[in-house]
Amino acid sequence: MAEKGESSKSPQKEEQSKEFERTLALIKPNAVTKSKSIHALIKTEGLLILKKRRTYLKPEQVRNFFLQSLDEEENKYFRIYQEMMEAEASGSTKKNILPDIRVDNLEKTVENSNMEEYVDFMTGGPVELLILAGRGAISKWQELMGPEDPKMARILKPDSIRAKFGGENILRNAVYGSEDASKAEDEIRFFFPEVKSEADDKMKASGEYLSKTVNPILLKGLIQLCRQKPDNPLVWLADWLLANNPINAQS
Repeated sequence: MAEKGESSKSPQKEEQSKEFERTLALIKPNAVTKSKSIHALIKTEGLLILKKRRTYLKPEQVRNFFLQSLDEEENKYFRIYQEMMEAEASGSTKKNILPDIRVDNLEKTVENSNMEEYVDFMTGGPVELLILAGRGAISKWQELMGPEDPKMARILKPDSIRAKFGGENILRNAVYGSEDASKAEDEIRFFFPEVKSEADDKMKASGEYLSKTVNPILLKGLIQLCRQKPDNPLVWLADWLLANNPINAQS
């Protein structure tokens, strides 16, 4: 029990304490037809879709993006792949068999499709690329996606995107998202090279927030001000805004 005078943060105050972030979201080919439903879930979580683009990925984009996102120093698969590509470029006759990528889930190591199967899948249909933004956007999107394996997602988080729209394995798990802030910025630049800085998106997100949240409340207050015609309009409006602040009303 909390001592007198102590209280846990309200959800609204906890939300406000989170850092404003943006993250890359990718809807895979097997889930693109469900993009409208996925967009609705994103907006329900309070995330803004700053940019979106539907496109076909090229094989080299898939290889570069997904392999270079691995740890170049510690991941043996990346090093093996690099060696094989260098051997091929030098005209070596070394057989070009790419390694299997393995992913750990909660219980055991699950073998994912080999890289060429992954490339074929990711280039076999359109993908949708999105830049999401908001407070705690990275963790929110990770939570919304659910566990990497759709089978595990259906057990542990049946309301998650991967549980609802994922296929039969990790390869076809519907969506991808950046793991942390550093990767998010690198991955956004990879697919959206025209995006110059996070500051631009912060300004756009702030404008959308004002338009959707602040302006309607202020307009209602001004209408009431005209009807009431108080002696001190500024004080009356300030009091009215404090009394009708939706965050205060929910805390």
